[in-house]
Amino acid sequence: MADPTIEILFPAVFLAVFVPFAAGLYHVLKRIGAWPVLARSYRYAGPFRGTILKWRPVRLNRKRMPVNLGIDRAGLCLEQPFVFGVGNGRLFIPWEDVEVAEGRPSVFGTVRIRFRKAPGVTLHVSRRLGLRIAGASIDAASAA
Repeated sequence: MADPTIEILFPAVFLAVFVPFAAGLYHVLKRIGAWPVLARSYRYAGPFRGTILKWRPVRLNRKRMPVNLGIDRAGLCLEQPFVFGVGNGRLFIPWEDVEVAEGRPSVFGTVRIRFRKAPGVTLHVSRRLGLRIAGASIDAASAA
């Protein structure tokens, strides 16, 4: 017969070990990704009043993630959904810092977005979303 103290202590010990480990791992991964590189130049705390496209799948450098992507006349807003973006702030990139180009040829096609103040970071989006972003940047440039 199993010792009842083990059955009682196991969940407590598991939580006492797992929660700090998971939090520490999350903290390290958050610091070494591309998001902090973008945040150094493009962190934004104000309200965003443009069109927001929620839960769009993107690839930021090599990491796949969902983002809420905002588009308006002034620029591009990136925000991770609450579940994935705890501790990562909203980003706003003005159109003059955005470079949109065709990605590598593939079956589905992608568009590559680079940022002037973060040259080592590349955002890959679907061709359809990329064309929408490119269209918004062209409209903003022609309106200026």
